[in-house]
Amino acid sequence: MGQSLPRNLFGALCILFCSVTAQAQLVFIPDMNLRARLSAWAPGAVDGNGYLDPQHPNVLARSSLSVDADYDWDPVDLTGLGSLDQLDSLYVTFVHQEGQMTLASFDTVQISVSAWPPNLIKMNLLCGTYASLPAWPSGLTKLSYNLPSGPSALPPLPASLTALSFTAGEDLISLPDLPSSLASLTLSSPIAGFPALPDGITQLTVSGAGPSFITSWPSSATRISITSMNSVSTFPAWPAGLDTLLIQGASGVTALPQWPASLRQLNISGLSMLPTMPAFNDGLSDLTLSSMGALTALPAYPATVAALRVGGLGVTTLPDWPPLVDHIRIDQVMPNLVELPDFPDDVRYITTYGDFPAMAALPAWPDSLHELTMYSSSINEFPPFPAHMTALLIADLPNLHCLPLLPESLTWFFSMVPGLCLPNIPPGLSSMEVGPDVFVPITTSMLCNVLNSTCDFLNPVATGSVYVDQNANGVRDGGEPGYPFATVNAQPGNITYGVPFSGDFNLPLPLAQYTLTASSANPYVVSISPASHDALFVNASDVDAGNDFAVVLQPDVQDLRIDLNGPWGRSGFESGGYITYDNIGSVVVDGSIVFQLDAQQSWVESTPPPTSVNGNTIIWDFTGLQIGGSGTISLTVFTDLGVPLGTSLQHTATAGPLANDGTPGDNTAVSNTEVIGSYDPNYKRVEPATLTPTEVAAGEEVVYTIRFQNTGTYQADRVIITDELSSELQWSTLRLINSSHPCTWVLSNEGLLRFTFEPIFLPDSTTDEPNSHGYVRFAMKPLSDLMLGESVNNTANIHFDFNEPVITNEAVFSVDASTAVTTSAVETREWNLWPNPVEDMLRIEGAVPGVVDVLDVAGRAVLRERIGSPSHLLDVRTLAPGRYTLRIAGIGVRAFIKR
Repeated sequence: MGQSLPRNLFGALCILFCSVTAQAQLVFIPDMNLRARLSAWAPGAVDGNGYLDPQHPNVLARSSLSVDADYDWDPVDLTGLGSLDQLDSLYVTFVHQEGQMTLASFDTVQISVSAWPPNLIKMNLLCGTYASLPAWPSGLTKLSYNLPSGPSALPPLPASLTALSFTAGEDLISLPDLPSSLASLTLSSPIAGFPALPDGITQLTVSGAGPSFITSWPSSATRISITSMNSVSTFPAWPAGLDTLLIQGASGVTALPQWPASLRQLNISGLSMLPTMPAFNDGLSDLTLSSMGALTALPAYPATVAALRVGGLGVTTLPDWPPLVDHIRIDQVMPNLVELPDFPDDVRYITTYGDFPAMAALPAWPDSLHELTMYSSSINEFPPFPAHMTALLIADLPNLHCLPLLPESLTWFFSMVPGLCLPNIPPGLSSMEVGPDVFVPITTSMLCNVLNSTCDFLNPVATGSVYVDQNANGVRDGGEPGYPFATVNAQPGNITYGVPFSGDFNLPLPLAQYTLTASSANPYVVSISPASHDALFVNASDVDAGNDFAVVLQPDVQDLRIDLNGPWGRSGFESGGYITYDNIGSVVVDGSIVFQLDAQQSWVESTPPPTSVNGNTIIWDFTGLQIGGSGTISLTVFTDLGVPLGTSLQHTATAGPLANDGTPGDNTAVSNTEVIGSYDPNYKRVEPATLTPTEVAAGEEVVYTIRFQNTGTYQADRVIITDELSSELQWSTLRLINSSHPCTWVLSNEGLLRFTFEPIFLPDSTTDEPNSHGYVRFAMKPLSDLMLGESVNNTANIHFDFNEPVITNEAVFSVDASTAVTTSAVETREWNLWPNPVEDMLRIEGAVPGVVDVLDVAGRAVLRERIGSPSHLLDVRTLAPGRYTLRIAGIGVRAFIKR
């Protein structure tokens, strides 16, 4: 009978056995980073020696694990994960973290794993490099594999797999056989071949060049998505039960199989060589066609289509829209499209994000339209908006300058079209979105008016005529001429309009009741009747017609008036000038114009040609100058080579006959100019530059000339000049003298004067330099109480089409005791900036020594420098690109652009 063990030894053995048993249940985790992940995932499950307890309660409580790599975790050892029997989902994702590493760098992270958790049903492997992979869990149903630098061979896929998303790089030689259990498959890999696709697949996505060998689709497929398959030239016949087809990027395809009758959704883009499209099947409900420039015709849309998106096609016309479509989208440029079909009656949303450069006009909007979105188009006019539209979104429409009346129902307006004014303000529209989530309140200052827009019928319009009532019967009879030497005033608002040569006027006005009156400064006007007209505007589309004013003139008055503008001189160059003469009397006149050119210059030509040229005396005869009529002579002269800069020139023009002329003093005009070098083609000048206090008190006029030239690269269709007149001028005395082209003018109660040349069709200086110039001249009296030493400054803004304005120099006249110098040095001095636009060094030519300031668009001085010579280089390299104004004390301002 053996001896029993001592009690203390037996207890020690029990402790040792239990300890060994417990140790056998723990799993050693060699990777320190993985230990940290597991400790955070299941607190307390990993001890201080790196052992994981798979049976720890916090482990057993978790069915999903995500292993995400930090940018400094490399290599990665996943040893120990295979012990997590309770897991059903595992995600090993080495993704890009902003500001740390690039995505490509995670492809090189070395990862090793000995076994996967055995009971997984979902796995996601994203990035990293595996030398090899262990067998997949036998019950795995969903696998997402995205390893651009994965192993060259893979374990067999489990028979339980129903969904596989597979993206691999060039390291992979081939895929294992795909299990017949697969119902959803996504393939993207450049490998040479894929195993056969099981017929049970219902959802199939293929991407890249790899599957180009596919000869048939899975027979059960209901959804097929094909992307980036540019090496494919053809596709096999579609499965009979296909419901949804997406093809994006198959530039080599030149023909497509017929669509199955089951197809309901079709989205095709990027088939850049496809010339024709198979006929669409009945039952199709969702259709998208884009980026197919070779496609020159489309089959008819099925009547069942309810959602339609097209764009980037080579077609010239589109089929009629489907009758059930609720939303029409054109998402890309349609370069050849010449017209859109009429919109169907039930469309509620129309969206375009592309241009139609070949299309002249849009069709009418349907009455059902609720929301219109149009971005990035060269369209220049909208049809009238429907009455029930609630939302309008427009941006990047450089040619759109006028909007139709906004419907009263509009509650949302998004506009990123610079300079676009509002024709009216709907009652439910209190703010406008001018950028993403940037709103501004809508005020009456945003409304279109004659001072900020030339659009037709923006506001109610008053129409009528001012005419010479030759028989004083109060009716404009046939042959009675218009009377342009008058103005029409609208109250309230004190808006004054210049009457055009025809006498017919068209005055847009905001909603209100107005009193219209006509007046003239011509001393031969006996009466204007009636004294006024009332115009009431209730609706924005109202037109109040018949506002005629009959002007009765003193009979049998002969009176001609003449004006001479230039010519200046440029040594060795031709230069131009203008003579304008008016019949301000009450009889038709035959006469002549005599022009005496300065001896320093020689005659070249004119339009119309002269009747005679005798040295520097040039004569034009005219006949039948009607009452209120005008004539203009455009002349060209040459300044002899070697005539010094600054040489004074004097020219005289006389309109005759002088005998019996009512005011012979205005039949002669004298122009004092000089020989100049380089010059700014856009400028403002005042003559005379000085008046004595006596002349000011007596009501002497000053004459302003604003000259402009189209120095762009294309014809200017319109030119608008705005001039904020000084309050030291008598605005009511404004008199339009003449202009190079027909124009209209309006003067607001705030002293803003606007001249509109539209259409002007002013050629650019590169194409036709002689005809690229224009001007306007007007006269006004200064306040009669201006004192000795006071001066009046003015600049003008010249807008060519809808470009940023060109800002002229300051035109300054002063009240001085002496008028021996008829034009100030400031105004006769011609100075210029070049090159403009400028990149580095800006040359200032013709300035006087002094201080030059450069101002930004907000008027802040950003650069100051002293100049000491007439030719100065200014370093502008430190300036940011944009528009600036250069100011020289005592001389004026010029605008330039820094590139």
